[in-house]
Amino acid sequence: MRVKLDIMEQEEMAWSAFADILPTCETLGDAQEKAHKLMKERNLEEYIEENIIDETVTEYWNERWSKYI
Repeated sequence: MRVKLDIMEQEEMAWSAFADILPTCETLGDAQEKAHKLMKERNLEEYIEENIIDETVTEYWNERWSKYI
């Protein structure tokens, strides 16, 4: 159980780091690419499915841009 909690904590930290990177992304594809790279760098790609990463990035992207529409 401890391992799962550690992974969940690492994932939360990775998404927090991604939120800091998001404003530098010019397109949704760019954001998804950077998120995948970040998850790989943090050794989380084997725990988070690619489609989940893409869906989560899309949610972050839409939330960010909804402020300007």
